[in-house]
Amino acid sequence: MTDKKDIALSDRKSKFGLFRSKTHVKIFAVILITAVVINTIGLIIGAVFLTRSIRATMESDMQAAVDISDQFVTKEIELLKGKALDAAREIAQALPVQGPDVFS
Repeated sequence: MTDKKDIALSDRKSKFGLFRSKTHVKIFAVILITAVVINTIGLIIGAVFLTRSIRATMESDMQAAVDISDQFVTKEIELLKGKALDAAREIAQALPVQGPDVFS
């Protein structure tokens, strides 16, 4: 009789052990999936903010480059206007033209 009791007791322990093992695996799987989901969401949010930051930085850098090039082009135009005026004066002095002085 004791042998049957021992067998029944060992069967019960193995069933509970198997149940406990399955529960542990399920708990581990839930924790693992939760961690992966949280990390994925964090990475996506980080990527969105990084993209926005890079876009804003590029816009400000491009605006600075446009301002610098605008100043350069404006100075070049003024310099070319001065050179053209000097050339026109030299041409006017070289060729005697009758008429009003337009360079004054």
